[in-house]
Order: sequence, then C-alpha cells, then structure tokens
Amino acid sequence: MTTPLRIALPKGRLLRPVLDTLAAAGIVHPDARDPGRRLVLPFPGAERTLGRPVEAFLLKNADVPVYVEHGVADIGVSGTDVLDEAQAHVLRPHTFPFGRCRISVATRNGTSLEDLQAAEHLRIASKYTHLSRRFLREAGWNAELIRLGGSVELGAVLGLADAIIDLVETGRTLRENHLHEVHVIGETRVKLIANRALGDSTTAVVQTLLDRITESSSPAPEYER
Repeated sequence: MTTPLRIALPKGRLLRPVLDTLAAAGIVHPDARDPGRRLVLPFPGAERTLGRPVEAFLLKNADVPVYVEHGVADIGVSGTDVLDEAQAHVLRPHTFPFGRCRISVATRNGTSLEDLQAAEHLRIASKYTHLSRRFLREAGWNAELIRLGGSVELGAVLGLADAIIDLVETGRTLRENHLHEVHVIGETRVKLIANRALGDSTTAVVQTLLDRITESSSPAPEYER
C-alpha cells in the first residue's frame, strides 16, 4: 500500500481557501471541501494527480508547524505569524495568494501612538509573546507583556492593557469595539511549509503538488486596510 502524503491543515478561516486551492489543483474532489467534524481527511483521488494518495489532518493553527517539524506531517499550511512566534524550523517553499494580514499595535479610540510612546510604563496584551517582546525591545518601550489566549481585543476594551498586539485582517473587530490601529509591525502571509528531512520521493511529490498549485492559482484578493 502506498504511503500517503500527509498534510497538516489549519482549522478556522484558512481551511476553506486551502481546500479550494487543493481542489483547483486536482488534489481534492470539490465535494470533499466540507469536512464536517472529521479531523483526518483521506484524499485517495490525489493519487491520479500526484502518484500518491493524500491524507490531511485538521489542527489548531499553532499546532501545524509542530506536526510538520516533527515529521508527523510531511507538509502543512501556516501563517507566518504562527511560524515566527513558534520559531519553527521548517521549509517555506510557497506563498499562497490569500490570508494576508497585519500584526499591529491597537489601542482605544482617543489614544495615539504618541501617547503610548510617552508613557513611563505600559501594559500590552497579546497572544504573540515572542513577536511582542521583540517589538517592545526594538521600540524601546517599558512595558509589561500580558499573554492572552483569545479575544485579545477585550484586554484593551476592559482596561487590562493599555494596548494590544494582534493579527488584523480587515480591522472590523477593532472598529466595532472602539479600538484602532496605531502602528503596523509587519505583514503576515500564508505559507506552504515542509519538513526539512523529507526523502527524495516525497520531495518530488511535493514539487509536483507545488507545480499544480502554481498552475491553478489565481491573483490574491484585495483586502480592506
């Protein structure tokens, strides 16, 4: 029996565009793009395109690079925010045209970047502790970093923190909670990642997959800044 190519996919907002991309490349049958509650998705039809079947695992975003780095998955799909935060030792051979976001500093309406810079001490809430520490160090801010696991915006809304560092796509959540961006730290992109120790045969299959994705890809959609 042929060993399948194992792909780690993120649950959530990225899953549908990833499955759409794989369907356009002939890897996933269009009817298989709704996984329901399944966590392991076999794509046996991919063997006609790649010469090997494909098996996908649905994981939390932060777990995707862990499975790929440790070789449980051969390849995966992850945002650069997750990869940089995890300091993952994986290859990044392809950038997808969707999912572009920003890592930004945001605070309550009425507070400016200058107000934050002038403060003697700040409290900053974020789930990106590594990225945040690096920014705070480079910016020279005297700040206490508070780690939150989700709904980071509430940290600023409820006064837990003076500002937050978080992922921003359209900015709608910030606006609806009376927050605004005051500084963009950097942009994030969605990457196809690969284990650094893939064998020659698997590397060849991954290259075929990349060729099919490139041939079938469409331009990146515009997103609201």
